[in-house]
This record gives sequence, C-alpha cells and structure tokens, in this order.
Amino acid sequence: MPTCGSTGLGAEAVLRAVDYLFMTLDAERVGVLTGSFNPYTSPALVRGGFTLEGVLRHFYYVDGEYYDALAWSMLRSEHAHVLRAAQGTPAAYRPLIAVEDKARAAHVVERVLSETGFVADRRARAGSAERRDVS
Repeated sequence: MPTCGSTGLGAEAVLRAVDYLFMTLDAERVGVLTGSFNPYTSPALVRGGFTLEGVLRHFYYVDGEYYDALAWSMLRSEHAHVLRAAQGTPAAYRPLIAVEDKARAAHVVERVLSETGFVADRRARAGSAERRDVS
C-alpha cells in the first residue's frame, strides 16, 4: 500500500487546523493525541511548536501489538510565538479573508442594522429586560 508519509501534508493540515482553532474559534489550548507507531507525527508537532505533555502507555492496539499514545498541546501564547517566527516563510498564517474585506463587511452590517432599526429595537428590548430583572 502506498504511503503519504514524509510529504509534509499532515504537518500542513495540522498547522492550518491549529490556526483555525486559535484564530477563529478563540481556543486557549489545543491538544493532540498521537500514536507512537507513527514516525512522522512527533517531529512535525515539535517543529510546529507543540509541547509533549505525557505518554499513555499501551493506549493503542494495532496489528496485534500495543503502542503508547503521546499527548501534545499548544497554548494560545505559544501559538502567537509560532506565528511571529513564521512571518515571511511558507508556513506563515494566511487569512482566508483580507482584513480590509472584513472591516468593510462589518461596516455594511452595522449600517444595515441601524437603518432597519434592528439595533435600536434590540437595545430597547435589552433595557426592558434589565428593568424587569431589577424589579
């Protein structure tokens, strides 16, 4: 059976998933559990800035043998350091939507909400709910 090992595709996929988790979902910590039987995963995670937290002995049973699991993690602050170090390299974070486009979209949404009265209506409802909570 052909293997895709050592092509860098797995490392690239993990890098993009980690960027998404920290930058889009606002994660504080990302954890990864890998099998000790995979010779490509550990070096890729170390290069990607992950920290080995521990070993879960005989966690996986594969092809008649037991293998350890390796527990890895990265914190938000560590991810920020990885991003700074990657600036100007192929591994640098590439946002899917340009910052200018995001700002333009936010402005349009705010304008539409205020023109339709949605924002004022929502504020009025929030004020009446606050008054109800107080009494």
